[in-house]
Amino acid sequence: MSRLFDAMEKQKKALVAARSLGDSDAIGTAADPQAKVGTEAQTKMLRLPPLLIDYSKEFAQEIALLYRSLAVVNQGSPSTILICSPESGAGTTTVALNLASHIVTNEGGKALFIEANFQNPYLARCPGGKRVGFSDLLGEQGSIINYASQTSTPGLYVMSAGRASDASNKLVTRSRVGYILEESKREYPFIIFDGAPIAASDTTLELAKVVDGVIMVARANALADVVGRAKATLESEKVNILGLVYSDY
Repeated sequence: MSRLFDAMEKQKKALVAARSLGDSDAIGTAADPQAKVGTEAQTKMLRLPPLLIDYSKEFAQEIALLYRSLAVVNQGSPSTILICSPESGAGTTTVALNLASHIVTNEGGKALFIEANFQNPYLARCPGGKRVGFSDLLGEQGSIINYASQTSTPGLYVMSAGRASDASNKLVTRSRVGYILEESKREYPFIIFDGAPIAASDTTLELAKVVDGVIMVARANALADVVGRAKATLESEKVNILGLVYSDY
């Protein structure tokens, strides 16, 4: 059990409160109508749905705390992270998007959010976004920039699950994803995967083996044995568990 996992287990209420923004609600109208976006960015973003980023001071502080904790536990900020959950509806998309937004806003550079939940994709259904995405990249091994879309948050890019099928899961292998990550880091210094629930898909475990670390998101009222089984599954694969975040609904 990692130090961060221990600290988060003991201090639920002090951690990220992912509110009632379910995974499928992660895109919609921006939470802050006063958010400023440059003219050039607005022009590029007209056909893309804006990301729902929580601009509240409290939530921003919690995301900042999470990011600082990751840097301490990992002895430096991890550049590739998988965010997953023991069960669906925990709010992984909300945490992943807001963490990515925090990174580019405070650290500069670019961050890429990758929708790796083929069972319950959302971004691909949004009008104006690219039809191709992560599943297509896995099969075609093309240039990363052809599969990612810029958002209205400067420096934040997203990649949908794409045209996923039953065969897409078989494409998620350690070697294939590892190669993609090496190529992607040249364009995006920070990459955050939004994975499927741990028990629902083997792809989550394959991704966990390749990234720098894994953050597990669980609902505050999740049963301890459910969380424990998910954690044990990750540990059996000897992946780097960075911590556990409880979402508060």
